[in-house]
Amino acid sequence: MQLRTFIAIDFSKQLKEEIKEYINLIKPKVQGHWTNYENMHLTIKFLGEIHQSDIKKIYLALEKSLFGIEPFFLRIGGLGYFPGNKTIRVLWLGLDGDLEMLRKLHFRVEEELGFVGFPKESREFKPHITLARDVIADINELPVYSFKNPINVKEMVFMKSELVSNKRVYTPIFRLPLKEGNV
Repeated sequence: MQLRTFIAIDFSKQLKEEIKEYINLIKPKVQGHWTNYENMHLTIKFLGEIHQSDIKKIYLALEKSLFGIEPFFLRIGGLGYFPGNKTIRVLWLGLDGDLEMLRKLHFRVEEELGFVGFPKESREFKPHITLARDVIADINELPVYSFKNPINVKEMVFMKSELVSNKRVYTPIFRLPLKEGNV
């Protein structure tokens, strides 16, 4: 059986609610296809379609990738976008905080999954939280928002993505905790 999958850092319910507040604030000034706030996460690596039989080797690779990675904090930074031809392809929230540890985690995940047959991403890792796609908006007119809730990175989640009643649903397959003194 094929599964559409990705590796992510999930957010607390409080942070997702805060992101929802911000979306509601800017929505009147933005046309686009919005991400469901319940699905908000930070993608570490998108794997796409995998066979269910690959889950064990992915688990073992991700477990190895966490050596030397202790829990850390991120914060939501400013608003940004990836340009498209005639629209903004992706409207996103950027990140601040321990970006060095985040990049180290991403590098280790890429390395370990590469050893078990998953190709490395050719594009530079640009950590962001997708708010909307195919956007029409004047980004300079959107209000600045100060997020109160940090992103407490204490685990990595391997997720499956599926359409259920025409709605995108993300379900954890497994979670791997980051541990203090993880060396």
